[in-house]
Amino acid sequence: MTAQGSGVSAAGKVDFRAKLLAEVLSHAEIEGQEAFLGDAFTDLILDDLESEGRWPDYQVSHYQTRGAAVSAWAIDPALKRLYLAISDFERADITTSINRTEISTLLKRLTGFLTRCREGRIDLEDHHPAADLVDVAAQKEAYDSVALYVLTDRNAPDSEIEAPEVEGIEDVTVRVWDLEIIRRSRNSGERLDPIEIDFADVGGLPCLAADQHDDVQTYLAFIPGRRLASIYLEHGGRLLERNVRAFLSARGKINRGIRDTIREEPERFLAYNNGLTATAASVTIESADGAERIRSVHDFQIVNGGQTTASLAVAARDQASGLDDVNVQMKLVVVGAELIEELVPNISRFANRQNNVQESDLSANNDYLVQIDQASRSTWTPAAATGRPTKWYFERARGSYAVDQTSFGTPSAQRKFLAEYPKSQKFGKNELALYENTWAKLPHLVCRGGQKNFVEFMERLPPAPEEGAEQWYRDRFHALVAKAIIFKTADTIVRKNLGGTYKRQVVAYTLCYLLEASDRSPDLKLIWRSQQISEPFAAAIASTSGPMKEAIVEAGAGRNITEWTKQEDCWAKIRALDIPFEPLADPETAPERAKQGVSRHTTGDLTLADAIEAAQGVHIEGRFRRYRRRRWSHLGDTGVRGELRGTLHAYSAPMRNAEGSDYIFNVIVDAQRGSITPLNDLDEARRSEVLAWMAGNDLPT
Repeated sequence: MTAQGSGVSAAGKVDFRAKLLAEVLSHAEIEGQEAFLGDAFTDLILDDLESEGRWPDYQVSHYQTRGAAVSAWAIDPALKRLYLAISDFERADITTSINRTEISTLLKRLTGFLTRCREGRIDLEDHHPAADLVDVAAQKEAYDSVALYVLTDRNAPDSEIEAPEVEGIEDVTVRVWDLEIIRRSRNSGERLDPIEIDFADVGGLPCLAADQHDDVQTYLAFIPGRRLASIYLEHGGRLLERNVRAFLSARGKINRGIRDTIREEPERFLAYNNGLTATAASVTIESADGAERIRSVHDFQIVNGGQTTASLAVAARDQASGLDDVNVQMKLVVVGAELIEELVPNISRFANRQNNVQESDLSANNDYLVQIDQASRSTWTPAAATGRPTKWYFERARGSYAVDQTSFGTPSAQRKFLAEYPKSQKFGKNELALYENTWAKLPHLVCRGGQKNFVEFMERLPPAPEEGAEQWYRDRFHALVAKAIIFKTADTIVRKNLGGTYKRQVVAYTLCYLLEASDRSPDLKLIWRSQQISEPFAAAIASTSGPMKEAIVEAGAGRNITEWTKQEDCWAKIRALDIPFEPLADPETAPERAKQGVSRHTTGDLTLADAIEAAQGVHIEGRFRRYRRRRWSHLGDTGVRGELRGTLHAYSAPMRNAEGSDYIFNVIVDAQRGSITPLNDLDEARRSEVLAWMAGNDLPT
């Protein structure tokens, strides 16, 4: 049930706990959930579970009352399985343990919630986060099995926890996802409970050893369709190698041809279907009567044929299907442990080339993500936007932001990292897909799970041009950040005005509706330069989001809203509405600071050298004592030409003279010359131009 010894030192586990806590705090801050750290913890862990194939699309839906509680849920229609999670987030400075009694109490609350829903004893307002779950749980025909998860940041005992009984449901499973399992699941290459399949119940699988080279052995075999279906019904998405799982889940529709063949011509399924490709770490082969059969398989993964497998699982529930007459051909590649991490992705990649699957679907390390990662480490925001340039951090690997922050060691070094990469400017692969799919006006995709949303985006991603690729990636990154600013701003507006219920759905549909209905799209280059959206755009989001939420609920006509908004029909109805809004923005009336290079945000807490380095990326020391006072702010790029090349930048600081009078002291920096010149000491021509620039931007002199 829980983690076994992994050889990791106690200090290493404490260090991981600290990193996990930092990640939860960061996620809570970004999502505006500071007061609900438990929800942030639930969200992070379930995102991992979804990527592991253990959960389908999940919804964080906190509910708690005496004897009943739930933290999140999901439902898999194909498996007819309801997933429920309850979180135990302690936020302690030291690693602690959760005992069996505490786990049992949590499970009783979880099953208490489910039982009350099934008996119709919970009635929630439509706006409650758990309202959809209450409706789904009450529909007894929608599921016949339940998977219960306890998520905890404590260490759980190794012994098994007995599944509680739920009246009317025979198949109830329990899993405790504790701190040690979370740690192991985050470690690349460390597999959790590999899938073991025993084929003794079907007398083994007839096979032929087709090829052997080094540590790779290939077998050709045949597997009964009903046995393959039962394997999928037991293990679900975990059975599918991660890249294929994402590819399959992004489509969700059962192949009609496969379904019809199973129903109408099951005996010809083997002739019509291409079969599947699978991998294993080892197999047990038995010989009898001169023939070989596969008796069992260790660490079984399907890398091609996921659609066939899922279709058979659905057919297993169809009384009209002829599944007993179906056999499926299988190519099983047995890969040695030392090569499995290297070869399995390649087997997946090349096996899937027979289908319409792009290379980008099959590797998290594709060129696009690598280039965006590199751009995020080297691209500063325009100094004119905030007065202190920063960077947007793309978290290509989960948890890398917290790791990078803590790797700086000292508190002062970590503060420097946070100043360079603010928490509000961190985003991962799933968020990247949210921003891009929103801009593409695909809200029904945005409302789906992170993995599905990401794969859909990667499928539509155009290849980089053969010439000018560097500039192409740079432009893509600037545009991506602008789209992130749009989405994050809308998210903040909706959360403040309407709360958290259906927030993702309202944000996605509001933005897509505005982008669809507006005569002119927002200028992404301008948003990048200013690091903000225009006031008219923000006002349009605020005024439209309320009616949009009402429209979504009304169009749903009693449907489960979280599921309804994932449907293309929902978007078709919403986009046909006439919701009035003011123009988003005219480029001519966009933020002046972006066009003129003026910084309206002045920190006033830096030495002049630090302010120059933050704004212009160069280190220039001034010889006067007043330059070392922590009062300096960057005013902006004046646009006035320097003596060599480039333009002059203006800085200011409040000062007090010998008579006790306050005044503003302005200096001009020529980065090419490495010089700092008081404004009044500039040559007359340049001083006049700078003064005119300052007067035009209402800056004190």
